[in-house]
Amino acid sequence: MSHIIHELNSQPECWTRAAAQAAREGHALPAPGERVAIVGCGTSCFMAQAAATWMFGPAPAGLAEQVGATGGGLWIQGTLDPLAGLVRAQRLAVVVAAARGLDPDRPRHLTRSVILTPSGGE
Repeated sequence: MSHIIHELNSQPECWTRAAAQAAREGHALPAPGERVAIVGCGTSCFMAQAAATWMFGPAPAGLAEQVGATGGGLWIQGTLDPLAGLVRAQRLAVVVAAARGLDPDRPRHLTRSVILTPSGGE
């Protein structure tokens, strides 16, 4: 069985586990209007896009033109993956944290997190 077929066949079980975990850990999910960061690639990236659209809705028609008329710029979708810049920012953050004597693996103001573990170790 190909990896894609296996992935597709596993979706009902994955969503059942996700729903059960959401019921158990819903208190850790962001409150309406709360700022969140979703980072990843592949499915995580699509989930981030879906969450942004769900939270804020799609960009209104004509918004880019209106912003452009003010002399500003609006980047809605481009050819470069914005996560590519995240690597540089993360490396800089680690260096700055170390210089300040902070542990970047233990953020001071992190109040909660939800860790999703894949089934089958994938």
